[in-house]
Amino acid sequence: IFLVYGAGMSVVMLGTTVVVAIGKQSMVRRLRQSARYVGRVSGAILVLAGAFIVWFWATEISAGASALGASSAFRIVENVSQTLLNFVADNTVLVAGFFAGLVGLAVWTVLGSGRAVRGPRRDEVGAGARGD
Repeated sequence: IFLVYGAGMSVVMLGTTVVVAIGKQSMVRRLRQSARYVGRVSGAILVLAGAFIVWFWATEISAGASALGASSAFRIVENVSQTLLNFVADNTVLVAGFFAGLVGLAVWTVLGSGRAVRGPRRDEVGAGARGD
């Protein structure tokens, strides 16, 4: 599980690094605009994960492992986890291609907004100073 987590985080960090290195200002501006939503969504995910961990260990300590197996919440999480694990194991090329496509899309988006990367055209420089 740790290796899958590490690989997933590596893909995210690699993609972010490439996008920031290539996109500079344009992508940073877009990321800053979405930061308020990312913070709220990640906060909600952390709260849900924390609540599940507290519930899991409270049940384990108070009633034992047999109570966890009888819990519908535990079975749902276990089934979802197993389904995702099986999907990734059966479709590694598809999953890798998907994440490579995301990185490619991010790079293409940044390179496609060339004006933000290259700056304004020569005829636009100083236009505001002349009152045009």
